[in-house]
Parts: sequence; C-alpha cells; structure tokens
Amino acid sequence: MAQFHNLPHGFLFLGQEKLGKAKVALEFVKSINCANKNNQGQPCQNCSSCQSIERLMHPDLLIIRPKNKEIQIGQIRDLSRKLSLRPFQFFFKSAIIDDAHLMNADAQAALLKTLEEPSGNTVIILITGNPDMVSLAIRSRIQKIRFGRLGRSAIKDYLLSQGLAKEKVELITLISAGRPGVAIDLSASQDKLDREERLLSDLIKIISADSGLTYRFERAKSFSQQSKTSHQDNAILEEQQKEESDQSVQGRQLLEGWLVYLREFLLLKIGVGTSINLYPDVIKTLERCPFDKIIKIIQATQSALFLTTTTNTNSRLALEMIMLEM
Repeated sequence: MAQFHNLPHGFLFLGQEKLGKAKVALEFVKSINCANKNNQGQPCQNCSSCQSIERLMHPDLLIIRPKNKEIQIGQIRDLSRKLSLRPFQFFFKSAIIDDAHLMNADAQAALLKTLEEPSGNTVIILITGNPDMVSLAIRSRIQKIRFGRLGRSAIKDYLLSQGLAKEKVELITLISAGRPGVAIDLSASQDKLDREERLLSDLIKIISADSGLTYRFERAKSFSQQSKTSHQDNAILEEQQKEESDQSVQGRQLLEGWLVYLREFLLLKIGVGTSINLYPDVIKTLERCPFDKIIKIIQATQSALFLTTTTNTNSRLALEMIMLEM
C-alpha cells in the first residue's frame, strides 16, 4: 500500500454518458485494493477483492445513486458515517457517487464537510456529466479527471476484432459516437441496434419539410405516452411512479440518441463524410433542411435534455419544445 500514501481522498470523473467513467471507477477501486496487482499496477481480476468489487458486494465499497432525480442529505450522512469506520477487508474504504450533480444543496454541504475532514484510508469518486452543478467548494478539493470520446477508428477496430460484419461495425460506430459503453451494448444486442435504426427513421420523418406541426406533436405524444390512474391505493401509486421513472429514462435516452444523429447531420451539411451516408433517406431530407435549422434543433434538444435530467419536466413537454423548432 506504500505506493498509495499520497493518494487524494477525492476524485471527480467528468464527461458525457457511456464513456466508461463508472467502469474506470470500479477498476480504480480494484487497483488500490488488489494484493495481486501486476507490475503495471493492474488488478488481477480473480482475487476475492476484485470479484467482490465487480459484483458491487462488499461493505468497504459504497455506491450512492439518485433517488427520484436527487441525492439527499440522508444518503451523504449515511455515507460519511460508514466512511468513518475502519475498512473491513480492503486497504481503502471507497465510495462512488454516481450522477453527483444531482446532490441537493444540503447533500453537497454534508459531502464538503466529509472532504474537509477525511478519515483514514478513504477514497470518494464523484461521477458526473454536469460538473458545473457540483459546488465550486467541492470541485476545488478533489482531483478532476476528464473523460473524452474515443476516436471512431478505435471503436471500429475494437468491433472488428470481435468478429462483427463490416456493415454492422459501421452502423454501431456511427450510433455510439465515440462512447465505448454504447458500442459494447449495441454489439451485444440486435434488438437495441434495431431500435436505434427506428429512432433514426423516426427523426428523419419528423424533421422532414413535409411533416406539419400536428404530426410532430402527435409523435411527441406517442413518444411520451404515460399511464394514468385515478386510484389512490399505495401499491398502485408506487407502480405508477416506477412507470413514470422508466419513461423519464426512456425520454432522456431518446433525446441523447437524437443529439448523436443531429450532430452527424451537421457534419454532413458542412461536407464531412460520415457513416450516415448509408441511409439515402437522410441525404434526401438534409438537402431540404437549412444549416441554421439543424443548429436550432440541436440547441432545443440540448435544453430539453438538461431539463429532463435535472428537473421534473414532463418528457412530452420537453419533446414539444423541440418539435416547435423542426
């Protein structure tokens, strides 16, 4: 453990979704606790320490995630209490706070106190795609590590090494947009890949000059259809809340997917060739779509995604905001 005597108590892993931040966080926790590391400091992946971290099943590894789009002070207080205890088995007690930007103000204040008075061998890793929503006081006390997208050639080379057909590799490389997590998910599921192709087809129909506002609003309604009930039974209400939460996640995934394609459209408009050329309908639609219009749609989609990620904004309302720009 001597090599970790100067290890910072806190890290901020920042970057867009599906760049591998959570995976790297787990590998980092493995590396500081594995007793069988190789000469490069890589964990063995086979010892009880590595295996328990991989399964997220060890009292010395603490994972904090938002509840109803918020990380609350109670979660951070409980985390601080557990971090104050001596490690049960690991060299370090480690905490990973996912979507750290969703800590409310009280939770951030509680975490700041923990960072100011770290106890023993503890490491806290914050993961976020919106670092500006994490207080400056917290950011100033932890080591920041920025994650960027991989080059397309790296994604493509990896997929080809897995034995995928060239046409499928081109499609996954396009959709994943440099995000290794997305590439791995799509390569393992034809259903997910088919769903992404339908997403592109729907976007092209909506953005088409032939589609009127009524059609676009109908599509927004169908994308965000929500179950409703007049019953007040607690079990029914809990199930409804779960459905709405699932739909909220699906709404964000829809907007994230649109942003990927819209950025590809923009590249195509400025003459940068991409794999989107595989779709003749895209070319035909974009010929009639002004450059400025694509910019406005991207800005509206980014705003809608921010609102659905950080507030209780209804996904249908967010989609209708975008439809007005199309």
